[in-house]
Amino acid sequence: MPAPLTTAKSWPDSSDEKARRNLRQSLWHIRKALGEAAPHYLHSDDITVTFAPTSLAAVGAAAAFWLDVALLEKPTDASATPEELIAVVAVYGGELLPGFYDDWVVWQRER
Repeated sequence: MPAPLTTAKSWPDSSDEKARRNLRQSLWHIRKALGEAAPHYLHSDDITVTFAPTSLAAVGAAAAFWLDVALLEKPTDASATPEELIAVVAVYGGELLPGFYDDWVVWQRER
């Protein structure tokens, strides 16, 4: 997600400088919570903030972090077991970001 969009949506009443500071602090807390796995999951710079669920193999099966979007975006085919299909349905929780109507949100909802 673009960092400026992240700060604008997360702290709409803050100045740009304060919103960037809040983002840096929040990312620090997330990295601290993720511990040694953080570099495999969270990537950020001045331009973007990305949570990378594709790195599961890099941190091993002991990692307890996952992103439900990865499961929802995984193609299902005729070979999917009933348990796999139930797992996909279980993580679907309704509309993405209700109350937000930016073009990128609408596009993501319609995918």
